[in-house]
Amino acid sequence: MNKLYLILLLVLASCYDDDSVVDQSDDTAHRTSEMTTMIKAMTMHDAAFDDHIDNTSCLSLVFPYQLHVNSDPITINTIQELENLSDDDEIELIYPIEVIFFDYQKHQVSTPDDLDTVKNICDQKFELDPINCFDFEFPVTVKRINEINGNFDTSHLESDLEVFTFFDNLHDAHAYEIDYPINVINHQSDTLSINSNEEFKTTIDQSSLNCQ
Repeated sequence: MNKLYLILLLVLASCYDDDSVVDQSDDTAHRTSEMTTMIKAMTMHDAAFDDHIDNTSCLSLVFPYQLHVNSDPITINTIQELENLSDDDEIELIYPIEVIFFDYQKHQVSTPDDLDTVKNICDQKFELDPINCFDFEFPVTVKRINEINGNFDTSHLESDLEVFTFFDNLHDAHAYEIDYPINVINHQSDTLSINSNEEFKTTIDQSSLNCQ
């Protein structure tokens, strides 16, 4: 009986040591890590394309919607149609509209006052500086680890929305590790292979300086 008890203790100690190795990995990160902030900044909803309509980069309007352009009603279905508008045009939104925040949350808006309120709500949450120089090549595989009980699960993320949501929903008890190598595509359409968190941060920081 004593021998069996000793064996069980050794097994438990071995399991604990394995968990400690995972927690101390150079590629283990947390909700508040710089890595997390950079990933969210890369995958947040890019809402800047219609700033001349809604006057904010925190949110964008959801297609389709209607405008009065020089008093004539028109329907906007695409970004390309927005580009046809002139700076000299008199533009007025026709309500109701739907907006999408940088974090992919959607809100219905019925009046200009509602839009001002929603903008204020969004601005209070908007703490990211967008990183528009890179896109992930999907899927991105991430292991999420619960540091309290040692449990982990693996997620295969297939889009900016899935990546942002995953990292935005991390809790303080969660650590994570990205399954390297991963590929990112820069603004010149070059594919770059990355093999660690440190390489990821260095690549993004250095290349972003030259990104227009």
